[in-house]
Amino acid sequence: MRPSVAVALALAAGAHGVAVESEHPAHVFGKGGAGVYRGPPSATGNAPPPPRLGKDGAGVLKGPETVPRLGKDGSGIYKDLDARTIAAKFAWYVEQFEKTYDIEEYAERLKAFSVTLREIQHHDEAHKVGLNRFSDWTSDEFEAYQKYKPSPKRHAPLVHKTTGKPLPTEVDWRKEGLVADVKDQGSCGSCWTFSTVASIEGAHAKKHGKMVTLSEQNLVDCVKKDRLPSDAEDCCAARVEISRDGCDGGLMDNAFDYIINKQKGGIDTEAAYPYRGEDERCAFESSDDGAKISNWTDVPSGDEDALMDALATVGPVSVALDASRQWQTYAGGVLTPRKWLGGCSSDPAKADHGVAVVGYGTDSTSGDYWIVRNSWGSAWGEDGYVRLKRGVNACGVANFASYPTAK
Repeated sequence: MRPSVAVALALAAGAHGVAVESEHPAHVFGKGGAGVYRGPPSATGNAPPPPRLGKDGAGVLKGPETVPRLGKDGSGIYKDLDARTIAAKFAWYVEQFEKTYDIEEYAERLKAFSVTLREIQHHDEAHKVGLNRFSDWTSDEFEAYQKYKPSPKRHAPLVHKTTGKPLPTEVDWRKEGLVADVKDQGSCGSCWTFSTVASIEGAHAKKHGKMVTLSEQNLVDCVKKDRLPSDAEDCCAARVEISRDGCDGGLMDNAFDYIINKQKGGIDTEAAYPYRGEDERCAFESSDDGAKISNWTDVPSGDEDALMDALATVGPVSVALDASRQWQTYAGGVLTPRKWLGGCSSDPAKADHGVAVVGYGTDSTSGDYWIVRNSWGSAWGEDGYVRLKRGVNACGVANFASYPTAK
């Protein structure tokens, strides 16, 4: 066993006060006994079976009934992050988030988790941070998960013109039925499809008075070899070396263009074409479409006033931005980009993630913010949403914004 693995496993055992220096070893890891707690035999020989480790009985020793919690009011930060404490919290984390690893990976995930935990401990910004499904990922893995591919050019046939009308002080299209429940893209790099679908759903609901949830899988499977005017190459083109094309990234502009020109403006319902999170054969059926669009409009790049006007007067807007390390630990509040390592950038070249802006408002403490719908499930952030600082083009939220026109 590699030293790093042995240390990690020993820490996990020691964190729960398990004695390992006995005639009957407390832990047996490896083939034929991997991940199973083996306590000493009882005097009667008929003691109840000991607790098993992790999901499906393998991986992590269950901790005590009362697990030490992290941070203010009992969540977020351990005051003393020694090796024993980190290992104990990791054991709890693996069971809580139903993680499974082989023996070799366990040590590497523990190492990445400890980095995240220490970042949480040293957090001193206004927004909340916490553990989530990304807490055992390295920053490089999290960056690679973001698959939006920025284009320096804007392609929409139309450009948003501000109305010049007084705008409401706050907007939340969730309250008006223009935003469907938060979805989860899973391991597929399909954020661009969720961003596209969110704005189409909103436009359709606003025009027709009914929310119809639409199919991201339709776009994952079908948006291939779509080239916009002045682009040098196709978006989402099938390539031999990439087996999951739609999961390898794309652009909302290409999705709008494809829907209009290749699907006669229609997109299938989610019920008819459910999400599977992997690239498959295109199976669009016009008879199953749940909404139609006729055009799409770009919001002037970097102009938050124009974005605010579009959001207030039109509805949810698709945007691309930089979802950096700050997003990996975000748990609530208004996120303000930090200037040091891991802070999200307003540089258009850094855009790597597609989301939808569905509202704006003002917090009495943290000031103006955007309400952004993500596609990482409802367990992330504020029930699947993040509030971004408004007025500083936080994370480049206004760099790539567009919305469709519903038929």
